[in-house]
Amino acid sequence: MSLLLNPVDVFKAAIILEQRGVEFYADAAGQSEGQSKSLLLKLSEMEKGHAKRFSDLLKNVEAHDRPHVSTNDVEEEKAFLAALTSDRIITDEIKFNSDDSLETILLKAMQLEKNSVFFYSAVKETLQRKMNVADIDQLIAEEVRHFHALNQALQKIQGKN
Repeated sequence: MSLLLNPVDVFKAAIILEQRGVEFYADAAGQSEGQSKSLLLKLSEMEKGHAKRFSDLLKNVEAHDRPHVSTNDVEEEKAFLAALTSDRIITDEIKFNSDDSLETILLKAMQLEKNSVFFYSAVKETLQRKMNVADIDQLIAEEVRHFHALNQALQKIQGKN
């Protein structure tokens, strides 16, 4: 089977990427205390919420767009999704380091959200003839809202709010 990017792949990739975001924030929270830990746990929960929302969208898309997949195709699809999501959002530069300050973590998280918006925007361009673009717009809007929340948190700890 020749695998081409399709709506099902997009939402599966989105779920994988959000789960990585959950891990990023949970790891950072594990190294933090007090308000920093609370903020990072909240961000992790937001990512879980995004993954849930994307799972719901996936169910809807699968009901309409899912072709029959053989056992061999499932393995090929897993490899394809792994390649699609491997270093696209959480790049080496923004991976969590145990010595990162809260400010550094928030800056990395904001870059993570910008990478997500870019990824989903590029995907939207590729898929706009194959699916309802409003579904991809929902993915982008979620990431933009997350970016704004992170920016507000960063301004607060920098004393700008």
